[in-house]
Amino acid sequence: ASIGTNSIRDFTLDECIEQYRKLIKLMVVTFPNTDIVLESVLPWSVENDKIIKFNEYVMQSSEMYKLRYIDLYSKYSVGGLLPSSVSDDGIHLTPSGYDIWYKVLEEDNK
Repeated sequence: ASIGTNSIRDFTLDECIEQYRKLIKLMVVTFPNTDIVLESVLPWSVENDKIIKFNEYVMQSSEMYKLRYIDLYSKYSVGGLLPSSVSDDGIHLTPSGYDIWYKVLEEDNK
């Protein structure tokens, strides 16, 4: 099971949260000695209220399970939207968009 941009687009917020809750619980139980990192969902080039609410849940989950959380949303959001400089279609990243992600992960792992 996974959750991400397409899930948030295609399902209700409650359905996404429930799926994510199950996924985190499964990971924590199955891999108790693993450093699990939760990442926020990136913004879209259109309205992002649903993503913002979902990301709040992800952050709360990281606190509840004592997992690391990486806020990618704020690294990409310009005026609350995903800028065209990192995405050709408003959802998927360009190579320069992935460069940002790489740098965020590299910084987090120092």
